[in-house]
Amino acid sequence: TMIEIPFLKSLPTHMDFEGQKRAEKIFQTVIVIFAVLGLAWGYAVQQFSYTVLTLGAGFVFSCLLTLPPWPSLP
Repeated sequence: TMIEIPFLKSLPTHMDFEGQKRAEKIFQTVIVIFAVLGLAWGYAVQQFSYTVLTLGAGFVFSCLLTLPPWPSLP
C-alpha cells in the first residue's frame, strides 16, 4: 500500500552522467566552502557547535542545489 503523490510523479527522473558529475562537483565544493567558513567562525568564537551548524547548513544548501532536477541552463 504505497501512498501516491501526484507531484512526485511529475518530476523528471532521468539524469545523464555529465549532469551527475556536475552535481557531485557542486555538492562537494559547497560542502568544503561551508566547512572552511564554519571552522573559521567556530574558531573565532571558540564554539565548536557553530562549526557543526555551519556545516549542516552547507549540507542542506548543497542538497537544495543538487538534488532537485532543475531545468538545464543554455
